[in-house]
Amino acid sequence: MDIKLGTFIRYRRKEQKRTLKDLEKISGISFSQIGKIERGEHIPSKETISKIAKALFCDENELLHLAGYPIPSSKKLNDKIEPDLRYLALIKYNRTCQICGVKAPSKEIEVVLVDPNVPLYKITLDDLITLCIDCNYSRNKIIKEQGVEYDFLKNN
Repeated sequence: MDIKLGTFIRYRRKEQKRTLKDLEKISGISFSQIGKIERGEHIPSKETISKIAKALFCDENELLHLAGYPIPSSKKLNDKIEPDLRYLALIKYNRTCQICGVKAPSKEIEVVLVDPNVPLYKITLDDLITLCIDCNYSRNKIIKEQGVEYDFLKNN
């Protein structure tokens, strides 16, 4: 298991000056299980991640991402793009992330809108780009936290 999740949870817990026992009381997850997660010895379920996220006041999707789970929010829009257009975009970009260069099948590749504000009924192939799930997650996080004007795809 990648230790990023555990490191993040430990950082947030200590930032809030909480012990493992404190987090156990708030989340309902045993302190020993939380300790194993922090040390990278246990992969938590989505339900456990949800409880920890609420207890630490952090974004559940961020914890899911760190644990290696797919992020549900990116799938919703992707499913609304016509399958034929998604297929053509995957072919056009050779199933490769246009930011980091990783290629399917080594990582899941998603077809996304270059401009997230384009109405779905006006989408053409030129409005689409392929990103790996990590780059798409990072992009969506920037847009959510800082606004679409900071989107690195729109500014290139």
